[in-house]
Amino acid sequence: MAKKAKKCIKRKKITRSKKSQPKRKQTVRESLKFAALQKRFFSKVKQEFHDVDYAHVLDDKSKAFLNSYMEECLGARFNHSGRKLLRSKGAKQKVYNENNARQRDIYSLARAYGGFVDIPFELALEAKQEKEVAENLHAALNQEDEQEEDLLTELEFYKLVMSGATIPPDLMQFYSGLYGLPLLKRTKP
Repeated sequence: MAKKAKKCIKRKKITRSKKSQPKRKQTVRESLKFAALQKRFFSKVKQEFHDVDYAHVLDDKSKAFLNSYMEECLGARFNHSGRKLLRSKGAKQKVYNENNARQRDIYSLARAYGGFVDIPFELALEAKQEKEVAENLHAALNQEDEQEEDLLTELEFYKLVMSGATIPPDLMQFYSGLYGLPLLKRTKP
């Protein structure tokens, strides 16, 4: 048998220079000069900790420093353009740990996504007082219901009178008026 000789074709790697590679589109965040000074570019949890409402009064050098600080310390991003503030591995690890703790915090997540609503102290106090009044009213109504259960039925009252038990006159009058009976007198057996 004749073996067919296969030609070994090697593919040549085509290397492109950086200039010839297609450019990707810039994101809005990348296109802004000081993007880290705007809350909207951070996650909802981090937006709660973003407090730089004074940035508009700073000069460009201070804004650049604050932008780098917010990128690294709040955003935990170390590949931003601009001056790098944290260079040591321990400092970066501390920032990563704080960021992870923020993202795991149930209270912060609930606040960020509308699970909790901030209300003024006066409204919270008023709501608590209304709740207590409603609970007290409910307890009072339950107590009245329990007292009604302690009342004798008409048949029980009749048996009690006929048994010869001593019944105070005011109680006798109450039950007679309650059941619409004339005042009963005991009969002697």
